[in-house]
Amino acid sequence: MIILAVSLVMFLVMLGLNEDSLDRFNQDLRVKQAKNSAKKLVNAVEFVYRQGGGAKTRVYLKVPAATWVNISTNVNGSGILEFTVGVAGGNVSIIEGTNVNLTGGLPDNVSDGGICVDVVSLGQVVNVSRSGGSC
Repeated sequence: MIILAVSLVMFLVMLGLNEDSLDRFNQDLRVKQAKNSAKKLVNAVEFVYRQGGGAKTRVYLKVPAATWVNISTNVNGSGILEFTVGVAGGNVSIIEGTNVNLTGGLPDNVSDGGICVDVVSLGQVVNVSRSGGSC
């Protein structure tokens, strides 16, 4: 009986540790998805900028749930893409910069899954917005 009780306690402790590990893994995966999406979007922005005014592309971004995307340009004209991912205990911010002047925006709290994004060069500025079409 004592052996059974000790075994049950050890099993419950191991189960709890596995659950914590799975939660950390899922949070790390969400952050990695956001980082990959931010880099992919910066690459698309720089690509259409190099092509000149009127150039455009559409990219599919895999974005985890509870992610906010902020698109801005600082005073020296450099663009900033900030993906804020909600994780247990707070938020993680992923910031990718570019020398391209940015405008536009994506919806607040992007839903889990993917989002199609239109990236259009307007000459000296690149506009980033949610696509009305499919990818």
